Amino acid sequence: MRTKNRIRGFWLAGITLMVLSCSPLGIGVSQQPKYYMLSSLYARDSTIAPLAKLNSVGIGVGPVRFPRHLDRKEIVTRTSENEIMIDDFALWAGPLSENFNSVLAENLSVLLATNQVVIFPWRSQYPIKYQVIVHVTRFDGQLGKEAWLRARWAVLDEGSKKILYQDQSIIRQAAASASMEAMVAAKSSTIVELSREIARVIAGLEK
Repeated sequence: MRTKNRIRGFWLAGITLMVLSCSPLGIGVSQQPKYYMLSSLYARDSTIAPLAKLNSVGIGVGPVRFPRHLDRKEIVTRTSENEIMIDDFALWAGPLSENFNSVLAENLSVLLATNQVVIFPWRSQYPIKYQVIVHVTRFDGQLGKEAWLRARWAVLDEGSKKILYQDQSIIRQAAASASMEAMVAAKSSTIVELSREIARVIAGLEK
């Protein structure tokens, strides 16, 4: 009788382990990471009115630099002003600096109505007149609240490397929800605003 009870106990334990392994809360299921990318103005449905039409002006974008705590595959958010959260399951689909640089270049192409925008390092077939360099010091946010972008940037004469204009931008954008996807979308919107500030300067230099 005791032997039968032991066998029955082993069977019940085995069935329980099988159920747990198939459950979302079970011990046999590991959480799968999700991958995200920043989006440019090209991804938006509405037609964006350019700030200027500089189709004959060559613009080089980059390098874009990030501090070490942001230049990583995990997406960084904040829980407070002094505490950050590094999410092991929310990852950038590629190097953040490259994605940021590409989005900034695409935005400038839209806002200045030119296809002559290239990404650092460039081997352009047409002359580059202006170079845009960016040093990002903050690119995070609080889930369900807002995204932050703080960056120092400059527009240089590509030939002489003389600084024609430099500034610091501090941009905040509300997140539509508490999801990581909404946070990445809000971060993309902060790059749009940075792009507008830079585009206005370049357009002004061409007047």
